[in-house]
Amino acid sequence: MECLCSFARREREPCNLRRTTTINGTSTTIRLSLILCLNRHRQRRLLLLNRHNHRPPPPTQPPAPPPTQPPTGVNGNPWGYNFVPSNLIYSPPASFCSYFSCINNFPNGRGYVEECQDGMYSKSGGIRGSCSYYGGDLQPLYSH
Repeated sequence: MECLCSFARREREPCNLRRTTTINGTSTTIRLSLILCLNRHRQRRLLLLNRHNHRPPPPTQPPAPPPTQPPTGVNGNPWGYNFVPSNLIYSPPASFCSYFSCINNFPNGRGYVEECQDGMYSKSGGIRGSCSYYGGDLQPLYSH
């Protein structure tokens, strides 16, 4: 709708105004259609024709998810192995001893992976005498 009153032509102001306001914590755009009129016999009047609440359009793209980091666990291992009880590790990957200090007999172990009292790792968890030369058993290592 275009305003044709002399005041609007002289001031070169459009009659359609938009104002953003906050109502109950929500940002809302209110559109006011105004006609500014000059009446020969009366003073200028401001007539409010309509009031329409208009919410801003939803975002066009959802926010990008945060980048995922590879799982790291004890000693920065890429498998996420840690000491939180879950699944015992009976078949660790071949590169296990690249991340953990393994005892010399580690590859020959027949049990699950555990940490010995001195910080070395054994694959004889659950078997009598595991870690016997390393201060005894400390705790099992778990996968998730």
